[in-house]
Amino acid sequence: MGRKRFHRAEGGIYDPNLTPLIDVCLVLLVFFILATTMGLLNRVHELPTSRVSRSLPLVDDATVRERMIIVKLRPGLGAASYHLDEREVTGAGLQTELQRLMRLTRRDEIVIDARGVQWGEVIHVIDAATAARVRRVHFRAEAP
Repeated sequence: MGRKRFHRAEGGIYDPNLTPLIDVCLVLLVFFILATTMGLLNRVHELPTSRVSRSLPLVDDATVRERMIIVKLRPGLGAASYHLDEREVTGAGLQTELQRLMRLTRRDEIVIDARGVQWGEVIHVIDAATAARVRRVHFRAEAP
């Protein structure tokens, strides 16, 4: 049993070569896989924004500094930078520093001031606050 041979109308024998067709199909497959992957990586999720309404109580800066630990997140190279009461900490040491500050200052609430960072960084702070047993998490909102 050999390869199948096809006869042309003119009487010659035609032996189809499928190698170029397979090559083109593989190139298209790789292209579509890479295009789909790049499309997923380039998605950007915006932070949810909130408007200060009249039903929400406004808290002045003195009260915030007295009762809450201020966590500032700012965009950095590769990952956000974290600041607890103006002191920079790493993402890995965030929970430990929160626990230490809570012991020293007797404050058990935090306010998150996140501008220009990815939502995953804010979730990281919330997770660290939950693990550090923070009683309440607040978000800084811009006044209208």
